[in-house]
Amino acid sequence: MSGLRWIAIAEALKGFLVLFGGLGLLEYVHLHLQHIGNILTANIGLNPEHQYSKALLRLFWGVNDKTIFLLALGIVAYSALRLVEAYGLWYERTWARWLGIISGGVYLPYEFYELFHRFSWIKVGITIVNIGVVIYLAINRDRFSTKEEKNAYDLQN
Repeated sequence: MSGLRWIAIAEALKGFLVLFGGLGLLEYVHLHLQHIGNILTANIGLNPEHQYSKALLRLFWGVNDKTIFLLALGIVAYSALRLVEAYGLWYERTWARWLGIISGGVYLPYEFYELFHRFSWIKVGITIVNIGVVIYLAINRDRFSTKEEKNAYDLQN
C-alpha cells in the first residue's frame, strides 16, 4: 500500500473520531451543564474550591445550547475537511496532496511551541510524524494522479 493510502487512512480515522465526538456533543443540548459540572466534580472527588475545579465549573457556566450547536457545527466542518482530504489522498489527487501539506503544516508552529513549553516524548513523536507526512506530501505533490491530469498538463505546455 502506498504512503498516500496510509495517510488517507489516518486522516479518515481522525475525521470519523472527531465527527462522532462532535455528534456526541449534541446530546448535551438542553441540559444544564453547570449542574452536570457540579455532579462531575463531586463524583470524581474534586474539591469544588480547588483551582482546577473552579476552572471546570466556570467552563460549564458559559456553555449554552447555541455554544454547543456552534461547536458541533465546527467539529462537523473539520471532520468533513479531513474526510475530503482522505478521499483525495486515497485516489491520489494532486489537490489533496496540497491540502495535506497546508493542513499538516498549519499545526507545526503550534506543535513546536508546545514542545518548547511543555515537553513530552509523545509530543516529540506526534511532531516527527507530522513533519514526515508534510515532507512526504511535499515530495510527491506534483505527481499526477490520473492520465487525464497528465494529458491536460501536457496540452497546456
